[in-house]
Amino acid sequence: MASVAGVCGDAFVAAVAVRTPSPRAIRIARTLAIIADGLQLVLFPFFVEGFASVLNDALDVVVGIILVRLVGWNPVFLPTIVVELLPFGNLAPTWTIALFIATRSRQTASPANESLNGRRTAPLINRW
Repeated sequence: MASVAGVCGDAFVAAVAVRTPSPRAIRIARTLAIIADGLQLVLFPFFVEGFASVLNDALDVVVGIILVRLVGWNPVFLPTIVVELLPFGNLAPTWTIALFIATRSRQTASPANESLNGRRTAPLINRW
């Protein structure tokens, strides 16, 4: 059986590989998603029918490719792509929601979670 890298190419596999994105890449991706969803909401009357709907689809493809390049592939992008293809699907901020879900579970190492001997300990729960 051929490997994924052999069939798709090493560049493709590297582009969609699951990785931990940098905080800067996350900020850029979130900003891009908010701008793309904002454009779709503001320019909605132009994206409904006709020639401009092709521009809407092109915007979705470009945004999807850039987001995958910035933060890596995440399965939460699949429902977003499907919803964006549905009529009136661009009324919801799907790219923003998907990206916040995809990047919400980043683990950051903090000194509070390290014990004296270097092993990770359970995080403390802050009570109000």
